[in-house]
Amino acid sequence: MNQPLSFAELIDLWPSIVDFARDTDQPYERAKQWRARDSIPAEHWPPVLSASLKKGILVSADLFMTWVARRAAESTASSDMREVATP
Repeated sequence: MNQPLSFAELIDLWPSIVDFARDTDQPYERAKQWRARDSIPAEHWPPVLSASLKKGILVSADLFMTWVARRAAESTASSDMREVATP
């Protein structure tokens, strides 16, 4: 199994968002929002990590932090580009 590169890819490793929500003990709508936003709040990482490991998906809090940092850097770069482009 390939290691996911984002929260959305991680969620996609489940057969459905319903399955992911059930396995992580989260409401369906919350899991759906996480998938759409490609983000899971840190306070919800423990059950996500636990469910992932039970499925044999090798992820860690360190990997999650990498994803968050990458998104923050991309967001900052995108914001910087808009400022440069605006006269």
